[in-house]
Amino acid sequence: MKPERLLGAVCVSLLLSLQAVVPQVQIIRQPPPSGEEAGSATWRNPYSDPVQVRESGRVDLSGRISVGGKGGRDQSGDTLYDFTTDSMVTLMQPLGGDALLSFDAAALRVQSAVKEDQKYDGTLALDLESFQLKTSGGFSQSLSTAEDLSTEDSDARFSAAVSSGLLETMPMSLEYQSVWVNRQDEGIETESSRSDELGFKTVGTIGTLGVDLRGNLDYENDREEMTESLATVGKLTVSVPVQEQLAVLVSLSPLYNRSETDSSDLRSTSMESGLGINWAPREFFDTTLKASRVDAWSSGEGVDYEDYQNSWRSGVGLNYLPPEGWFAGPEYTFTKAEGGNLSHDLLLLLGWHGREELTEISGNSSSSFIRSENGDRVKDTIDWQLKAALMPTERMNLDGEYQGGYVWQVEGETWNQEVELDFRHSPDPGLSYRSSAALSSIREEDEPAQWEQQYAAGLSVKPLINFIEYRVDASETVDVSSDSTGDDILSSALMKVAFPLNQALSGRVGFQWEWINRVSIDGDPGNYYHYTTGLSLAGKGAPVSLTADYGIAHGYRGLRQDISSGVKVPLRGGYSLNGDFTLSSYEENDEDKLYWVFSLNLVYDF
Repeated sequence: MKPERLLGAVCVSLLLSLQAVVPQVQIIRQPPPSGEEAGSATWRNPYSDPVQVRESGRVDLSGRISVGGKGGRDQSGDTLYDFTTDSMVTLMQPLGGDALLSFDAAALRVQSAVKEDQKYDGTLALDLESFQLKTSGGFSQSLSTAEDLSTEDSDARFSAAVSSGLLETMPMSLEYQSVWVNRQDEGIETESSRSDELGFKTVGTIGTLGVDLRGNLDYENDREEMTESLATVGKLTVSVPVQEQLAVLVSLSPLYNRSETDSSDLRSTSMESGLGINWAPREFFDTTLKASRVDAWSSGEGVDYEDYQNSWRSGVGLNYLPPEGWFAGPEYTFTKAEGGNLSHDLLLLLGWHGREELTEISGNSSSSFIRSENGDRVKDTIDWQLKAALMPTERMNLDGEYQGGYVWQVEGETWNQEVELDFRHSPDPGLSYRSSAALSSIREEDEPAQWEQQYAAGLSVKPLINFIEYRVDASETVDVSSDSTGDDILSSALMKVAFPLNQALSGRVGFQWEWINRVSIDGDPGNYYHYTTGLSLAGKGAPVSLTADYGIAHGYRGLRQDISSGVKVPLRGGYSLNGDFTLSSYEENDEDKLYWVFSLNLVYDF
């Protein structure tokens, strides 16, 4: 029996209703979805709080099961229908003391005449006082047969993480993740790949020695491209105290790489061994002086390589990182390969952070300068960042960031810069406003600079009139981009108003105005207007939950109308009946399009 048939017999899932499609703020008009896209499982907030389950000592089992279907018509005029099952279960089992076992699983299946989608996910976690284990996995598959073309897409993943504090002075963690991807068209494999990642880390003390041991493994296999690669790296640093403030550092860092294709094979191994001195004259302040030698061996077929290389590396660093006030962290490293290039690497960090009005102001940069043995310029790389965060009052935030980069190579040079500003203020629970601005550019040698700009502002007001709360939201966004064809400017203004009509009934209206300086290259400016209105029925005084929305839009994108509605009827014993309806009519390429979808689901919550 196929795994999906077996799992499908056990699990059932919830159909996500299709929502009304509203115009997006895009310079190039995109047609709306056809309604054929499969839904994905979404769930409410976690059913239980692990802390409460521990304190109660009782087993907690909860979940949701849904069975339903949908039918309608897509934008091409073809009939849509499918059957959907959706389910989710969560189990929390106290094991005594602070120990807790938790398990959750979800399954989704959507099946129609031409398509079958399924998705399964699960997580198992064990939480003990000094040991934690978490495993998770998932599988998804999509089978489609339309117009004599069959496709199959499948993905699978598995991950596991272990954290242990059984050795009190040497806590350790181990993480593993694996992902499989497969794509087929007409039974012919178009993509097949696998990737694995493994990481280990332990930092602590053994007696008077400080120990830092880390290791990573990365594996990738692409059968379609016929490539395979394996990379492993480890690092061991032992700190040997000489005096109260002085320690000797001994480090070893092995590395292994293997890369294979259908025409080449390259293997390399290296070992970096080093010595250093760490001096910590006061709390939060230390300086390190280190030197190391790197030996590398290579072998292969069908590719150029050097049998043996060695290089020397030396560096000095300083760290002053208190929890508040000024902090700094400069570091310089010099590397010289025997008979090869030399490089200068410099890291700079300087700033101030606090807990009052000025929470942080800092700057950092990293630079690398590579020179040949003859002193010729090979490559220069410089990156920098300035950052500031202010909180003048408890409900006001102002953040700013500027970052840039410069790269020089023989082929040419590249500059990039980006500035962002963000302001938020909520002087009253019923009033908040915000604004932001972003500017970025990239320039390559002998090419004009490309600019991107975005400006936004918004206001939210929740007035209380006769003990009834209303809500008004207004926003404006302006996007400006430039390229070789000229500037594109897009402005979008939005207004939404929500108002209660009685204890169970509320209404809402909205308006959006979009302006663009050219609807196409060398085209004229255009306007687009979108109006929405809706009603919601919910609350203790209402026997059912009901929503209904209508929208109409016109302008350079064409005429469009959208209708959407949803109803939830509570039944006895945790059952409920959910129904949704969506209808859209619009113009596309001077043709009238119409699609509609109706869905009905029986849901059981336990």
